[in-house]
Amino acid sequence: MLAECLILLFTQTGCSSCNVAKHYLERMSMPYRVVSIEENRELARMYGVWGSPTLVLTKGNAVISRYYGFNPEGVKDWYKEKCSS
Repeated sequence: MLAECLILLFTQTGCSSCNVAKHYLERMSMPYRVVSIEENRELARMYGVWGSPTLVLTKGNAVISRYYGFNPEGVKDWYKEKCSS
């Protein structure tokens, strides 16, 4: 079910693609939370995040997938594929 998924959007200051990703997720009504890599370095390491934007898809408490970078159609397809199962 799509509603069970949550995207953690890992961002950094000055990342224009991060801002584009945030606005896209809002526009598409995809559930997400923004996580600053600079303010949450340990959390970023725990999730295997080294650059931005990185989208970490969670379902419940489990990480089910990661998406590095940002491409609107790619993110849309990735989200539907991973969350519809």
